[in-house]
Amino acid sequence: MEKSKKKVGAKKTTRVAEPVAKKNNKQLKATIMGIAMIVAALGLGVGTYAYYQSTITGTISGSITAWSFLVNEKATDFTANLGDLKPGVSGQITLNLSAEDSGLGVNAVVSFSGKTNWPANLKLYSDAGKTSEIVIGTTTISRTIAAGSADTVVIYYDWPLGTTAETGPTANQNASFVVTVVGTQVQQ
Repeated sequence: MEKSKKKVGAKKTTRVAEPVAKKNNKQLKATIMGIAMIVAALGLGVGTYAYYQSTITGTISGSITAWSFLVNEKATDFTANLGDLKPGVSGQITLNLSAEDSGLGVNAVVSFSGKTNWPANLKLYSDAGKTSEIVIGTTTISRTIAAGSADTVVIYYDWPLGTTAETGPTANQNASFVVTVVGTQVQQ
């Protein structure tokens, strides 16, 4: 039989394995110690830092400006009466435009529409000299009224007495037209 050969100079090392439970126990202790140190550091760190804090609450408000626009002291509908209309009559109607109780200026536009039973020779004018005829359905009159003030629009009417017969409505009928006044805020 052959003898086994030994290598010269080689040392035999033997490793003794630690039991697994002991190794896991050391790791668990190290992990718990690490967590305990982190928690302690955080606890001490939070307690050593201080700061001031203030919470301030406010209210922002404004007052809404008054808006008021009236025509002949009315905020909605108004009427004006021309009286008895007949050839030879003339007169005027005054529209009182008011922004007296308003905190804002008003752009007012007066328009005319919807004539009913209107005599052909009964004319409307925007001036006392009767040179600027108001054509119902076309003409508008504009005014700018400062806040806290008033203005007027005067409408002149004239039905001249002529030598030819009127070709309009028969007697005892009401003649009318619609006046619309739109007031809008002056842009500031």
